[in-house]
Amino acid sequence: DQNRKPPRKLGTRLWLWDCLSCSKCIPACPNDAVFEIEVEPFVGDMPVIEALGGGGWREADRRPYRALKPTQIAIFADACNDCGNCDVVCPEDGGPQVEKSRFFGSLGSWRRAAPLTGFLFARGGDALVLRGRMPEGEFMLTHIPGSGSAVFEAPPAIVTLSWATHEILSVRHPE
Repeated sequence: DQNRKPPRKLGTRLWLWDCLSCSKCIPACPNDAVFEIEVEPFVGDMPVIEALGGGGWREADRRPYRALKPTQIAIFADACNDCGNCDVVCPEDGGPQVEKSRFFGSLGSWRRAAPLTGFLFARGGDALVLRGRMPEGEFMLTHIPGSGSAVFEAPPAIVTLSWATHEILSVRHPE
């Protein structure tokens, strides 16, 4: 009878980065879709850019963005069948299969999964391309190794950034 009730939840909510990192979700996945990635911890701000008439722009706001733990949980979306086992053992609310970074193995699987959030990292000729889908919409970040810049496309703007400093170099509004 003691084992008939679900595991205890702590009342905290999962989000993209920094969970408790208990890793209980990893062995709970029957498809080995849940895994750990190592990241450089970071704390920073993301600029929120407002498109102005005539092709201009301004920084309208800044939002905090952080990942404090070097080990993060991620999901290989192509192997996840959304069974929910990871959510059952997770002590936080939200479900790792829903809230954690979801990585796709192909452009086709990324497109078929819409509107689910997630990322696809691929090559496009000489360029490295990161496609993403978040609740705010889809984006694409393109960088050619050795170049000093990257292009971030998130309709309605195309932003060129310094690869070294992440400073905004220009903003265009395609017609």
